Amino acid sequence: MITYLLLTLFLIICSAFLSCNETVFTKASRIKIMQWINDKESGHEKAGFLLTHPQEVITTLLLLSSFVNIALSTLVTSFMIELFSLNNIGSIAVAASLSVIISSLFIIVIGEIVPKTIGYYFADKLFFVFISSLYFMTYISRPFVFLFTSLSKTFLFPFGIKNIKGLPSITESELRYLVNVSEEEGVIEKEEKEMISGVFEFKDKVVREIMVPRIDMVCIKKGTTLSDTLEIIRNEGHSRYPVYDKDIDNIVGILYVKDILMNLGPSTDYSKTIDSSLREAYFVPEGKNISELFRELQAKRLYMAIVVDEFGGTAGLLTVEDLVEEIVGEIRDEYDFDEEALVKDFNENSFIANGRLSLREFAAKVDFDFEDFIDGYNEETLAGLLFALFGKIPKEGEKIIFKGIEFKILKVDGRRIKEVLVTKEKGDVDEVRQ
Repeated sequence: MITYLLLTLFLIICSAFLSCNETVFTKASRIKIMQWINDKESGHEKAGFLLTHPQEVITTLLLLSSFVNIALSTLVTSFMIELFSLNNIGSIAVAASLSVIISSLFIIVIGEIVPKTIGYYFADKLFFVFISSLYFMTYISRPFVFLFTSLSKTFLFPFGIKNIKGLPSITESELRYLVNVSEEEGVIEKEEKEMISGVFEFKDKVVREIMVPRIDMVCIKKGTTLSDTLEIIRNEGHSRYPVYDKDIDNIVGILYVKDILMNLGPSTDYSKTIDSSLREAYFVPEGKNISELFRELQAKRLYMAIVVDEFGGTAGLLTVEDLVEEIVGEIRDEYDFDEEALVKDFNENSFIANGRLSLREFAAKVDFDFEDFIDGYNEETLAGLLFALFGKIPKEGEKIIFKGIEFKILKVDGRRIKEVLVTKEKGDVDEVRQ
């Protein structure tokens, strides 16, 4: 009887220990561990081995945990059957049923929930406590790990999974945390932090979020004379222009200003059209990921893409400069002096926003999580959100409160919201005020 109890207690402790180790290893900060390794603290070689063999560590812990839990269930079952047999309490079936219930409670509560919760909250501290035991268990279990990993790969192969990947050495959240701390401690400047954050956000954005919308596109009609085209170039200051036939939904090419300028001379006929100077346009859907588009434009050595909507109409355009600005911030050249600022400070609690400001940028400006802020809305810009909230084209002076933020329409140009006064208010009530 005592032997059974001692063995059961030992196996429960082993199960809890292994579960805690598993959570600690997966949750512990890779940044702190690598700093510890770089400082060559005691045990740094073992820590280095564990970080470079994450799949072996996890597989070892899962195997040992499975063996221990099976042994625990078997032991409890044997104990209950013997107890029932000696005392003529009931049938073997009843004993087996009770053993399943008891062993399950032990394994789930004491062997899983409690130790994993402890490991989750104290992962960084416990990693350095468990490092020797983790290393020892992983090292002596390597033959068994190799055997079971090989068997696993055999069963996974039909599903197209050829490699079992381990844990990332550093997660994105850890890198973001490191960037924030570095800025707070003065290691990097605010602009550098924004640039690094832009890299993280770059892979999550789609074309429609950053494109120049159709209404802001400067296009040239097919058949326009060279003289008229040069006048447009002087007034607008762009280096490339989409060219359309009949209407803007039918883009037939891209005009590069340098192609025209290189052919100008004393004998140039300014009455001829630009049609022979067009280059092929590159079209992309508005839902395309911008990181994929950036790679495509690089590979094709293109500078501009025409964005089309789901119906095939022209939704806007996007340039390499627009893509780069998502990382490095606004790039202003000699032609940008009169460009409207998307955000202008007003006072301590207010600022003036352009309707073209993207909701992702707006959410960051007002310290909101983007997904929480849009809350089911599909609009991409501040103007789009305000149209949806008002349910109409608002007039100058009208106000609305959304997510505890007051929006006052300052300037409307036709059907376009040009300027909005944004003021942070208390509360989170949504209402429309005239």
